Amino acid sequence: MKKIVCLLIGTILLLPGQAFAIRATTTKDGIACLSKESLQEMQQFVISKDRESFDAYIQSRKCIIMKDGIDVTVIDMPGMFGGITSFIYKGIKFWTTRSGVKNYRE
Repeated sequence: MKKIVCLLIGTILLLPGQAFAIRATTTKDGIACLSKESLQEMQQFVISKDRESFDAYIQSRKCIIMKDGIDVTVIDMPGMFGGITSFIYKGIKFWTTRSGVKNYRE
């Protein structure tokens, strides 16, 4: 009985830290950045219509404009009210908005 209780407690403690991966595809003209902070800054550039800063981030390769239908592996799902997610493509972690990926599948 003691072993079962210890096993259950260990399982419960490990669950929040376990990683998951879900396949998805990118959306046309979505923005993906190498850091969460860069993505948030890009969102501000769009809101403030700062095309110069937006273009500078693209040219410096901090962020990219995605093509439609590229298979990626989502590693951070946005929460119910969250709008940011992350994915892996060719071993590189990117951050994008919830609308930057679609067709989630395991």
